[in-house]
Amino acid sequence: MEGYERSRVGGVFERLLENLMLLKKSKLKHRSPTITNLRLMLRPSDGPRERQLRSFWRDYADTVKPQCVLARKDSPYREDVYMPVQFGSLSTPKCAAPFKGMAVKWNGDIPLCCESEHQIGYPGLIVGSVLTDRLEDVWNGDIMRRYRDGHRSRETDKTPVCKGCSGI
Repeated sequence: MEGYERSRVGGVFERLLENLMLLKKSKLKHRSPTITNLRLMLRPSDGPRERQLRSFWRDYADTVKPQCVLARKDSPYREDVYMPVQFGSLSTPKCAAPFKGMAVKWNGDIPLCCESEHQIGYPGLIVGSVLTDRLEDVWNGDIMRRYRDGHRSRETDKTPVCKGCSGI
């Protein structure tokens, strides 16, 4: 597909398809219950063919979830991307990340969300570590509660990392 390699430095579309087919064959061979979720990155120009793109990718994954390609504040690229409304006001986006789940980085760190690194730089806002904290304690901890409350009430002083974020 055109655009894949243009959008991903070093990406090779044919290699991606080969790897997805290898994964599918391996799942069948081993009767694995693993579910493969594919994120379909959509640009404004993809609108007329979104249905066709979804259909194409269903052969390679169990689920296909669309995600809009958003402009990022740390990137000068502004062509054929969706512009988050937060860019104009640097307000806090409506965000579900602190309500939905947690990510764990390779070193065990648990960031507030995957976007916090883009907001404040590496490693982002770290709220705990699987090496030293119980997941339940991190999930119910002060920082997570403050960010949930801030998003729920739209109080930007409670969510300083989120100002200007493209959100989810």
